[in-house]
Amino acid sequence: MGDKVIEVRQAGVNKLLGDDITDEDMFRMLPNKAITIKVGLVNSYARYNLPSYKDAISFLNYLVG
Repeated sequence: MGDKVIEVRQAGVNKLLGDDITDEDMFRMLPNKAITIKVGLVNSYARYNLPSYKDAISFLNYLVG
């Protein structure tokens, strides 16, 4: 879990949510005004929580809809 992990994403794209232990460092280091969302029912440094990936998909669809 999190050992030798590399995350690749397009430049200029900001990550909004995560479901992995490796996301906790990001959640912890972002400023308080950042919108951070943890997917899954676990303790997290994220400000918000979505219970499941299905809820995350619904939320993202809502944002782009």
